[in-house]
Amino acid sequence: MSATLTNARVAMSGISKTFGAVQALRDVKLTLNPGEIHTIAGENGSGKSTLLKILGGVIQPDQGQISIDGQEQVFPDVRSAMKFGVTVVSQELSLVPHLSAAENVFLGHNQARNKFGISWADTNKSCSTLLKRLDLDLDPSIQVGSLSHNRQQLIEIARALSFDTRVLLLDEPTSALDPMKWIHSLE
Repeated sequence: MSATLTNARVAMSGISKTFGAVQALRDVKLTLNPGEIHTIAGENGSGKSTLLKILGGVIQPDQGQISIDGQEQVFPDVRSAMKFGVTVVSQELSLVPHLSAAENVFLGHNQARNKFGISWADTNKSCSTLLKRLDLDLDPSIQVGSLSHNRQQLIEIARALSFDTRVLLLDEPTSALDPMKWIHSLE
């Protein structure tokens, strides 16, 4: 592997994927270095989402290798990718509308506990910290279903950041958002 790839946060090479008779990806190479922001552009059906889903462990490539920080990895599922700091936020919302912002952000986490169970004060404080990184000032106990679609998308991004994410993959969840307003908060 070249020096460029071993210093890369992510190096994908030879990635190919077919769905039946459709060749979605053929011999794709992608290198991401720490601190970089990339856009993958193309027509509908060109394989953008497929590539992100492969890196995020949602689907498996037919061929190719993925390296994280110079070490080859196989991500059989989303949790495996997340263990290496790779998190995907898709264009479809996966929030639970009747739960609070904090509950949605930390769903699936081992939350801070006190002698009575979950420490909601600590959970809400941690949620507020994440939301402020995205320039979103709202009460973490607010029910997510009462929020606008834009704010729900930011809750999804906050959830991704809550998993100690080092590679954040956004599969079109931000199309309705002002990118300059929040992108600097990801740095």
